[in-house]
Amino acid sequence: MLRGALKPVYPVIVATLFLMSATGTAAGESVSYIRNTEVPAKILTPTPEGSGIEGLRWLDQKADIVFGPSDSPAWVRVRGSFKRKDWTLMTTMLKWKYVSSGPAAPDFSMYVPIKEQETKAVIIAIGPLGEIEKTTLTVKAPYWPMKPPRRLSLTPGIGFTYLIYREDPLGVSLQEGVLTAKFSVNYQLIPAKLELGGSIYGNVQPVLVVPSTVESARFMGINARAGYRLPMRWFDWRWTAYGGAYFWMMFTSGSKYGIQYISGPQLFFGGASTDPNIRRIGLYIKYAPLFESFTAVKFANFEGAVGGACQITRPGARYNVQGTLDVSWLQFTHSVGNKIRLMTVSLGAQVGW
Repeated sequence: MLRGALKPVYPVIVATLFLMSATGTAAGESVSYIRNTEVPAKILTPTPEGSGIEGLRWLDQKADIVFGPSDSPAWVRVRGSFKRKDWTLMTTMLKWKYVSSGPAAPDFSMYVPIKEQETKAVIIAIGPLGEIEKTTLTVKAPYWPMKPPRRLSLTPGIGFTYLIYREDPLGVSLQEGVLTAKFSVNYQLIPAKLELGGSIYGNVQPVLVVPSTVESARFMGINARAGYRLPMRWFDWRWTAYGGAYFWMMFTSGSKYGIQYISGPQLFFGGASTDPNIRRIGLYIKYAPLFESFTAVKFANFEGAVGGACQITRPGARYNVQGTLDVSWLQFTHSVGNKIRLMTVSLGAQVGW
């Protein structure tokens, strides 16, 4: 008789006050979040139906990790659906984006703070007469401790390059083995969406020149580009499309052959694995049409390149040491008629932090 006389709102108010006192979090708290889509967290539930709460269903098995201010923990946004008339969902986390109260608006989302490798959130369903059902949601972080993604990354590297250079009609044919240094910088302008990057490489010291009667040549390139993180996750990798500018320079003693400077736009497409528990792998492809000037545009003059990197150090190491492989092909016809062809294969190592 007493239970039947209770108004539906009373148990909700009582449960809310209890949860607020237990967590110390005020309702309506506003926090600015930064989303990291590179490595999602796993959502573990006893069963897809929610196990213990009728009508509760979780919509995701993985969720993006979000970061608030530096003094707050990382969070995971979890989506679900609750179809049960006159019932209300509560949680000890008190970070609901929307609380469902029935089939008219069944979908909801909540933020779960990541406090350890596996964080458990208690979900409570309250009925119109004060009935209570409970279940537990577990969020498994991909690594621990959680840290926000770094905006700035610097990557120096060094390698050995084998190159073949030919120039007609001068009849120059040259093979070289040369040490090559490179340096890359990348900045996350909008984390997980928009980034700016640049790199420079140059031949430092020839080790082998064939034939020895031909003066050695050295090459340098500068890349400047902006990239957009694509929303698809093929093979569970992250993919980024870039556009920018490319500057190519050649140095020879006495300038008896070769082209000093050419440049042009570039298109660059790259992908990288995201599982933090295994060594990272990255691949790229690049196309850059090259011009003497914008009045002499010929798309047959270009440099194309493909390459990749594989992490050598253990996953989670402070410094990310990678082995690299790059292959490029450049062809260019100068306005005076000279035709050059350059093929390079580079094997090296780089360190990122």
